[in-house]
Amino acid sequence: MKKIEDYWNDVLIYSVVFTTLEERMISKILIFPMDYTMEDIHTSIMTNFENIKCVDSVDEYMFGMALKNKTIGKSAC
Repeated sequence: MKKIEDYWNDVLIYSVVFTTLEERMISKILIFPMDYTMEDIHTSIMTNFENIKCVDSVDEYMFGMALKNKTIGKSAC
């Protein structure tokens, strides 16, 4: 019998606000693995978005689950 962990990874969902080099404030909901530290999150944002001046806030929003593999199974109802 398969467990939920066989199909899903636990993640944390964050509300993030950052400022661009053009002084625009951008708000996003971002998902990170459970083992990411705040430093990892800041580094990831600064590395993976372009033209970022600074990360203004990172607030934990909720726990979530991310599908491990693209699997297609039964439809719901």
